[in-house]
Amino acid sequence: MLTGYSGCEFDLTSNSYREYNSFFRIRFGKWKDIQGVDKIYVNKIKSSQKMYSRANVSTTLKEYVYKCFIKFSDGEKLLLTQNKRKNNVLKEVQPIAKSYGLEVIDNTI
Repeated sequence: MLTGYSGCEFDLTSNSYREYNSFFRIRFGKWKDIQGVDKIYVNKIKSSQKMYSRANVSTTLKEYVYKCFIKFSDGEKLLLTQNKRKNNVLKEVQPIAKSYGLEVIDNTI
């Protein structure tokens, strides 16, 4: 069985980040320098999943997911985190926002 994850990681001391893929807890990805950050923002996104049973009967699960993005000064956008609870998303990105002197923009209101 193969387990893998993907995500992003920040090194605030060297002002760099990387998008990574992880297999067996070993992360692979190239570090990139951060030239500047324009904003950090949270969006509320409607998500749906369709599942089929053995009898070929479908069920659709619908829910809202909060996704937080960072926009760099060169225009690139990167997904920082996502969660079903907005408070968890905001709590997770506060250290990054604080290090760049930014407020997290809440687009869900």
